[in-house]
Amino acid sequence: SADEKINPLIKNFEQKLNELPAEPPNTTLAALLAGANATDTPTLYWRLLMTDDINNGGKLTDIPAITEESMLALSPDTLVWAAGKLQAKDPQRATALLKHAIGAHPDSEALLQAYQVYAEILKDQGYVDEALMLYEQISEQFAYADDAPSIILKRGDLLTDNDRFLEAISTFEEIILRDEWRGELHAEALYKIGVAYFHLNKLAEAHGFFERVIVGYPTFLEWAALSYFMDAQTLIKMGEANSAKQ
Repeated sequence: SADEKINPLIKNFEQKLNELPAEPPNTTLAALLAGANATDTPTLYWRLLMTDDINNGGKLTDIPAITEESMLALSPDTLVWAAGKLQAKDPQRATALLKHAIGAHPDSEALLQAYQVYAEILKDQGYVDEALMLYEQISEQFAYADDAPSIILKRGDLLTDNDRFLEAISTFEEIILRDEWRGELHAEALYKIGVAYFHLNKLAEAHGFFERVIVGYPTFLEWAALSYFMDAQTLIKMGEANSAKQ
């Protein structure tokens, strides 16, 4: 009968339900973290600390020092998380963690994130060429990853920020050549190509790219609005103030 089939399922569900701790998950996690020790149980301690931080929206602003011995015991995900926490305050320590994660775990799924954090540290410290080389390496190695377009955009932005506009244009063109990225990614890349041409004083080209965003991607409001503004600036600079007012 139907009862004979469903009753064991209900009994199993009730049994599993009764096995759950009475306390909320955050309370249980906090208790486990309080009982862990960074020296005696580093793997457990750091994994719990990372989980607690993620559960609380990444609000943790400082973390204890990680010993060489502890570093060997930590997972690549934990190492990259810790490096991200340290990258602004202590980039040297963060870099050490990232280099260990990359060297010791070359096949890890955390490798892409490790490279990205490392590139950000290089950029923030003013090592522009090194950061660009690393972004290019990431793009080649992870060409079909979900983060691939954002990495290309970061490389283009860094080139633009350093007045390397022709290189930036070539980089952003990598986005618009990929049909599978059509949509907001194309709108962003087209706008940024227009900005690069504007800085090169190639105003007709800049106007053309801003128009492509305005006409082709009006639903992506951020890029359409920015393109309207920059197109008006371009037209004024071209001596077509009346067109800019329309």
